Amino acid sequence: MRVNGVGITGDRFGFAVKVNLVDGLDQPELPAEIDGVPVETEVVGHSFLLLQ
Repeated sequence: MRVNGVGITGDRFGFAVKVNLVDGLDQPELPAEIDGVPVETEVVGHSFLLLQ
């Protein structure tokens, strides 16, 4: 499993934990919720640092 990031997002019921994944093959086995807080996943690809 390759996780790109973990954070908090809003959903229609309030807030949810969001797990960003590198690709669709990385779907981890996660619970649907943690202590009543929904858990969402999204495939976002790789992150790149842009230097100027």
